[in-house]
Amino acid sequence: IIIFLVLFASFLPFIESLKGEFVFDDVPLIVNDPFYASENNPLTCWIRGFWKEDREQGLYRPLTIFSYWLNVKIFGFVPSSFRLVNLALNLIVSLLLFKYTQRLRLGIFAGALCSIIFALHPIHTEAVVPAFGRGELLCCLFLLLALIFHSYTKSNRFYCIPAGLSFLFSCWSKEHGIIFLPLCLLQDWYLSGINLSRIKENVANFAKRTPPYVLYGIFFGIFLLSRFAVFGTFIPAKDNFEPAIDNILAITPQPLRVVSAIAIQGYGLRLLLWPDVLSHDYSFAQILPCKKILDVYAILTIVLFFGIPVLSALIFPKMRRLCFFLPIAYIISIIPGGNIIVLAGTVFAERLLFIPSIWFIMFLSVMILRIFKKVLKFLSLKVIIIIAVVKFILTILLILLLLAIR
Repeated sequence: IIIFLVLFASFLPFIESLKGEFVFDDVPLIVNDPFYASENNPLTCWIRGFWKEDREQGLYRPLTIFSYWLNVKIFGFVPSSFRLVNLALNLIVSLLLFKYTQRLRLGIFAGALCSIIFALHPIHTEAVVPAFGRGELLCCLFLLLALIFHSYTKSNRFYCIPAGLSFLFSCWSKEHGIIFLPLCLLQDWYLSGINLSRIKENVANFAKRTPPYVLYGIFFGIFLLSRFAVFGTFIPAKDNFEPAIDNILAITPQPLRVVSAIAIQGYGLRLLLWPDVLSHDYSFAQILPCKKILDVYAILTIVLFFGIPVLSALIFPKMRRLCFFLPIAYIISIIPGGNIIVLAGTVFAERLLFIPSIWFIMFLSVMILRIFKKVLKFLSLKVIIIIAVVKFILTILLILLLLAIR
């Protein structure tokens, strides 16, 4: 039933998009790049940049390029074929998300609700519909696979091999795949139940987990070396990057840049909670930097982001670990494209919330079910009290009636 509901939710909202044409970056990225029409060797996808030479931005995403190349070779430059593949990837990601929630021991109902909300969420449109959003889908798919495989390594070290390969494929799909390493550490902490105050126990448990991380380091090294072989550098260098148009935060002085980035992430959280107005283009100064350090929106973002998990942990003490695990995972996921530590190629893009939304929707789903259970428990207790009072009153009335008759 859950698979059917996720299938329904993944396809139905996006069916109309199959009728559309190539949009935005689809044109310069795929249609106007002669590589996809003329190149016949798939291995060349690993020795070139993401964009063609005159638009090169130092991005290395060979697996995403290979998916475009394969798409063109099989179906040609047909927009609906690109979108159909994206819809299939969105379905697989949604199903993997359900599997991952079970590995995190969130329960079937929370997992089902999380997967369905994720599949239906309107903010994912930019990642699912345009062809240029495929990098987000592939990166997320292999990231979830890597995290799922890693969750099995405690009982069987063999799973670190498919986990490491999935990690490599995630990085080859988009650079944001590097968040797998900190997410692994966080996931180990969450699933192991280690008390942070017990230092010796922490060190002993980490020592047991060292071999998988060594292998992950090797796979990460393969990614870095493959990237270095193409660009001669480990860090993306944006040669064709216009800060005033693409990311105005690049020319915003510190600390206003960080304050503005935090405020913008607050806007992203609002869209995740209430996606009333969405856009596929935030360039050309549609989002401006904050004018003062003590910006109200930035402060409100920090207060709500840290306040709600703490409040939830106090209300649901048994879920304390989860209430901290999910927000920290969200922070880790948002760092590569959030402009808080590293500058991104855009001031803000809804597709960049595709992976972080996993943790937000998990938190939302768990809280909805917990509050629902609390309400039901309260109502059931209330009903029991009312029934007991009614029974007591009826008993007294019956006794009085019997005495009156007598």
